[in-house]
Amino acid sequence: MKAIFKIGIILIGIIPCNGFAQRSWGTWVQLWSYEGHSCSISFNIVPNCKNFSYSFYRTDNNIVYDKGFVTFSFKYFDCDGHQSTENGTVRLSKSGIDDDQGQWFLTNGGRIIDIKVDEVFIPEREVWLKRINGQTVDYWKQRYGNQPKKEISEKESQRKSEQEKEQKPERQLIAEAPKLHIKNDTDTRLERQEEAARREQQRKTDSINAANIARQQRVKNVKKKDDEETATAAAITAGVGAVAFNENLDNKKINGRTTYFKAGITVAAYNIPAIENTTNGQKLNYSSLSDHFNYGGQAQLDAWLFNNDKFGFLLQPVLYYGINTGSGVNGDQLIYGGNARVQFGKTVKLFAEAGYFQRTGQQTTDYDAISSSYGISSGTDAVGTINYDHTIYRYGGGVIIGAFDNNLKSREIGLKLGVYVENPDYKDYNNKIKTPLLYQLQWTFDGGYFIGGEYSADYPFANKAMYHIDETKTGNYFSVQLGKVFNLSSSKSSR
Repeated sequence: MKAIFKIGIILIGIIPCNGFAQRSWGTWVQLWSYEGHSCSISFNIVPNCKNFSYSFYRTDNNIVYDKGFVTFSFKYFDCDGHQSTENGTVRLSKSGIDDDQGQWFLTNGGRIIDIKVDEVFIPEREVWLKRINGQTVDYWKQRYGNQPKKEISEKESQRKSEQEKEQKPERQLIAEAPKLHIKNDTDTRLERQEEAARREQQRKTDSINAANIARQQRVKNVKKKDDEETATAAAITAGVGAVAFNENLDNKKINGRTTYFKAGITVAAYNIPAIENTTNGQKLNYSSLSDHFNYGGQAQLDAWLFNNDKFGFLLQPVLYYGINTGSGVNGDQLIYGGNARVQFGKTVKLFAEAGYFQRTGQQTTDYDAISSSYGISSGTDAVGTINYDHTIYRYGGGVIIGAFDNNLKSREIGLKLGVYVENPDYKDYNNKIKTPLLYQLQWTFDGGYFIGGEYSADYPFANKAMYHIDETKTGNYFSVQLGKVFNLSSSKSSR
């Protein structure tokens, strides 16, 4: 639907406005507290048991330190009842994560259970807590016991003073030699653990920063491509409009010829049911039923090898090129081929038609870029792709109700109704799906202007599923054309 809205910008200049569902934050849950410091977390889950949806959480610190961090994890159930685990880090140098910069994760469920703090480290307060076998251990208390830090400081000063009195000669020797700081095993082990924790936190921070920079650049490139596709769509619309409203290109009756040529030019839109394969380069990998919607321009040549009041034979080469017009969605489609038609009758004609087409398309959907287009920052790194290249065979027929006015006859003016059997040659998704029926309608007015469309409710999905899909449904194919047919041949002069 986003693509259809964007076409509205090109054709009629109306800018649509959409928004996400209202956010509903859960209650604050305290992660931990220590000597007046507390850290809490709140979740916002939007369950969707059909497709993956965005969910997010925010945190809050009542005290801000120069350094330090809290690492935690939580589990949640998806719609199938399976458990998944997410990890998070709270930097204590900030007050928390606000609504616009929330941490995001993908879920198809969202029932949160078992929130656990893994580690708390505040260097300036000499706090370092870590979970061991489900229990929270205070390493500072392991070193000093349960005595307050002030008492520890006084006792250490008293002990040092007594040692200086008893070991004055040794102290003098030490003063003359290079000073050495002798550490016990506990000191060394704790410092190594602290350094390891700091390095691990720095590694995580660097990794997050690098991922954010790469994501921002990727979203920026997608936005640039969106702008280019919008400009291309506008140019196609303007070019077709210039031809269609050219008064020198008409559809007047061609007299004295049974062989003649016409041309047609249209703006068109196609919706192709297709499988989208989505991944974020890590553990998120799935295939889903989607579609490839694109907008572009189409040209055709109507070569009437023979046509009179009772019989006609037409060859019709067709070329179409379209581009994606949705925010965060880039791609294009190329269709080329043609139809061959025979028709019988005068005002009401019966026709039989066969067609051959080659259809190639590709589409890339960046879900972070889509969120950005709504003013929401996300970090899923999820990208979906669609690729297909196949041949289409079409057979069918129907009726053409021509103009009853003699001045309009033999100008291909009227209503064309057709039913076709369409046979895409791909069997990647489900080769048990029957060949779909496709319905066509085209109405040509005086002046050569026409509007037309095609529809099929049982069209097989293009592209190959890279990951398992349980669904075996068919999709909706449709196309819409709006354009003009005009003469390339002129009437035969009479002598």
